[in-house]
Amino acid sequence: MARRTVLQLVDDLDGVDITDRGETVPFELDGRAYEIDLGPDHAAELRAALQPYIAAGRRHPGGRRGTQRRRSRTS
Repeated sequence: MARRTVLQLVDDLDGVDITDRGETVPFELDGRAYEIDLGPDHAAELRAALQPYIAAGRRHPGGRRGTQRRRSRTS
């Protein structure tokens, strides 16, 4: 008997399947780390909404903490 496990990425805002072009977007706010799975349109909207704050802010010493975007995988 064979078994196949499929990980399906779904946009956390609207529930749409985003396995082809979705991404997990990590971010931090108030010392708490979050991740949200988004399709390309919602990911662009999030980045655009945060851009004024990013432009006015300072980078945290140490830069990125090694988080990576995760794409859907089929095993």
